[in-house]
Amino acid sequence: MKKKLTIAICAIIFFSACTKENNSTLINTNSNLSDASSFASISQPNSKGIQIKGKASDVGIGADGSVFVIGIDSVSPTGGFSISKLVADSLIKLPFCAGTRIAVSPAGIPWVINKSHLIYKYNGYYWTQMPGTGNDIGIGADGSVYIIGTDSVSATGGNSISKWNGSNWTKLANCAGVKIAVAPDGTPWVVAKSNIVYRKTSGVLWTPINGVSANDIGIGADGSVYVTGKDTKTNNPAIYKYVNNNWSSVSGVSGLSIAVSPKGNPYWTDRLNNFYKLTK
Repeated sequence: MKKKLTIAICAIIFFSACTKENNSTLINTNSNLSDASSFASISQPNSKGIQIKGKASDVGIGADGSVFVIGIDSVSPTGGFSISKLVADSLIKLPFCAGTRIAVSPAGIPWVINKSHLIYKYNGYYWTQMPGTGNDIGIGADGSVYIIGTDSVSATGGNSISKWNGSNWTKLANCAGVKIAVAPDGTPWVVAKSNIVYRKTSGVLWTPINGVSANDIGIGADGSVYVTGKDTKTNNPAIYKYVNNNWSSVSGVSGLSIAVSPKGNPYWTDRLNNFYKLTK
């Protein structure tokens, strides 16, 4: 009965996700740190990206290499858009589900946040609603799961950040964000509402990773970190990779939402919801 009830709820309600964090030292959630916007988002063509057939608004990749995307076709007024898995460069839609943001576990299990901010986890057969609500979700190669909450805690930082403890969400103190990704060792990185990138260091301490103004962030199982530049609401912002403690612009690519494969290859969507990947 529990499985049948879960499937029924999933088919009616559906899914989504989304958000990140802010701060430095003992995260000053009201910090300005305007130097992070000194790198303007540069519009670039996707001349070096390999386009994958289909449309997508968000992408998530597991440490096992599983790639899932949120589409652009609305399938539920409360859930959001379709969810598909990438199989041999073809997007295969999953039935009876919808969302807006997505992340994938090391075992290839997608977690989604839907348009109603509800959180769901797939097991290959049906979707189970998890506790709480969120705006964004990130999963590390070690299995650590973090969400950006729906409660605003900082005018410049964004919303609360919580970690899954196996049965519920444990809220982190003195931090905020709007987008989130998780390193292989379970360390969360976030983009704050001010577009500053932060990495959790220890305790309640977060370090600003200056030099770029970001929109979204993705981290691969190999530790590769990529961000898309600040969204200007007009052109596609540039994509940057974190190399030797500096942000380096990736030539010939641009986009909005991003995730990274276990081998460090970025996958992203652009303003027209085209879906791309970059191979080394």
